[in-house]
Amino acid sequence: DGDPMFDRIGRGDPELEVIKERYRGELSEAVREAFATLTPEQRNLLRLNYRDGRSIDEIGALMRAHRATVARWIAAARQRILDETRRRLEERLDLGPEEFDSLLGLLRSRMQVSVIRLLDESSPP
Repeated sequence: DGDPMFDRIGRGDPELEVIKERYRGELSEAVREAFATLTPEQRNLLRLNYRDGRSIDEIGALMRAHRATVARWIAAARQRILDETRRRLEERLDLGPEEFDSLLGLLRSRMQVSVIRLLDESSPP
């Protein structure tokens, strides 16, 4: 069975559908590993923003930080997931630049869903 994190990606686009099916396992594994590199603070920021739906203003008030600072922190955590995923995929897969960019486009397009799912899995009961 497929990974629901990527199930809706590529519907209607045969090229993306092929890429998704071909690299689903590798992409999912790389995202999990990249997520594991986040600090507890970064995970908490993403949890507040993505899963709990808190705005950067609300998070700023909770953390006593300016909204621009919170936005930078969240962007840095997202970028870390993307960068670490890219690094891991580059190590594992022999892809051409266009195919690789398409694969990362799949991740970017579903980043919020991916992060929420991983946050739910890593949350204490």
